[in-house]
Amino acid sequence: MSTEVWEFHSLLTGYGILEPVFLSPVRRHLWLFGTALSALPTGLLAAGSFVLSSVLIFGIHVPHPGFLALFIMFVILTSLPWGMFVCSVFLCGRNMRLLYALFETPGEFLSGARFPITSLPLVLSTIAIAYPLSHAVRLLRIAWMANISWVSVFIEITWLVSLDIFLFISATLLFRWAEERGKQNGTLTFA
Repeated sequence: MSTEVWEFHSLLTGYGILEPVFLSPVRRHLWLFGTALSALPTGLLAAGSFVLSSVLIFGIHVPHPGFLALFIMFVILTSLPWGMFVCSVFLCGRNMRLLYALFETPGEFLSGARFPITSLPLVLSTIAIAYPLSHAVRLLRIAWMANISWVSVFIEITWLVSLDIFLFISATLLFRWAEERGKQNGTLTFA
């Protein structure tokens, strides 16, 4: 296993072993959720800095700063199941680069943060629906508009919540499978 993959794995599972997860009296998905939740203050600080710098430094008009802050908070909270899912997938195999390439990289490309999803071919824009980040980007773009389309907000929130429920269930099942596999192997180290 390469050094950078091992370092990432160590951060993911607690110094390279699953022991803290398995020995914790907390339910497994709550442990993953709590670990992901620890990034919330950093995310809020980054989001607040972004909005303030947009207004104060670059003079960008934010028509609805309250809604923008609320949407940023919602996006941060709804990103936790995606993190739980990716972490659970990483616990199921050794090839971290392949798993990262399969789950994370397309999400960044298909999010619409760098260019509109509508400019992609139909196949890719359809796949983008499966990534929560694409709905989060649309939701944040709506908050920057002078006239907020509440129908669009409802649609994007519905997609985000639906995907999060699916990802939460998938993460829980994958994590249980990785735990059973670790018990069968007789080791709590990375399967």
